[in-house]
Amino acid sequence: MNVTQPGPPGPGGFVGRERELELLRATYERAVHGQEPHLVTIMGDVGVGKTSLVRELWDWLRAQSPEPALRAGRCLPYGRGITYWPLGEILKDHLGILGSDPPEAVRERLRRSTRRPC
Repeated sequence: MNVTQPGPPGPGGFVGRERELELLRATYERAVHGQEPHLVTIMGDVGVGKTSLVRELWDWLRAQSPEPALRAGRCLPYGRGITYWPLGEILKDHLGILGSDPPEAVRERLRRSTRRPC
């Protein structure tokens, strides 16, 4: 799985997470109609269907009009100073920042992003 797109379907496909998918869809609808952001965290042990759940949600979101910007950040399972890692991944993806970009290029992308709405 990468930051911008959930990986390919596993051998079992999407099974048994319909209730969670409906909750995510309802949360999206509330965010759109209430014009307020909502934060969703998907947690679970390895193999419980987190990636499949996100894939199904993103497929549904792509069919919405207008199509929302889809961004995801992943938490690292280890280390120190990683509290904001997922947010950093989301911002890098949204702004097109690469790990190899020089600091000046990163600053310029951040500067430009604050001048226009997302």
